[in-house]
Amino acid sequence: MFKQRMRTGGAGGILTCSLILHLMLSIACTSHFANGETRIYREQAPEKEYINTYRIEETGSGFFVSIISYLGEKLYIRKELWLDQSYATVKWRYENLIENIDISAIRDGNIIKLTGINRGQNVDHIYEIDSLPWKQQFPLDLERFVNSEQESIKFWAIGTNGPADMKIAQFIASKKERSPIRINGAETETVRVRVSFAGVLSLIWHGDAWHRLSDGRFLLFDSTSAPGYPPTKVELISERL
Repeated sequence: MFKQRMRTGGAGGILTCSLILHLMLSIACTSHFANGETRIYREQAPEKEYINTYRIEETGSGFFVSIISYLGEKLYIRKELWLDQSYATVKWRYENLIENIDISAIRDGNIIKLTGINRGQNVDHIYEIDSLPWKQQFPLDLERFVNSEQESIKFWAIGTNGPADMKIAQFIASKKERSPIRINGAETETVRVRVSFAGVLSLIWHGDAWHRLSDGRFLLFDSTSAPGYPPTKVELISERL
């Protein structure tokens, strides 16, 4: 079930020594998994570049996702998510080692309870929502939606920086055109998914995710800038199946 196949990309299609180091460290940190998959994404923002390693493991009732982010050689962010079979978030932990953030949130019906430390301050929030799914790690957790018959989906997510810090908002994701894009030196058929705030707030911010048509995997995400939010590009550079 665990096939090992490596696709690499980036400059000249070769992983740098730094990327290899991040991959080795991330595998070491998640070595208790017998099976699963590992992906590496490069995230680019103005004057900053992050390397994000995702480890995804099937749990029986859903999926466990571990994400480790490096800013240069410095470990920056750790995330853990427990997803159900539809990739909706059930539980989430977020740790930012530079900004002194360590929070956890769990959903119980139409309530999300968040506790922990946010930039050195104790936080204890209860968010009252509706029956819409909570998708804290989009566009990763939109992959099941991409493979479904639905043309659009609304969901909730909690902000972790800028004006939306620790605030919950409703988003909408809509399927757009199919087209080939070039990833890791190869042309791949994709479907574009537009993600934005729901309602009039869609005028403030939106992003586009390109998902591989064959399996729904998110390959590329490109977002616009907004007050408090720089433009961001996230690209898959390696995957081990």
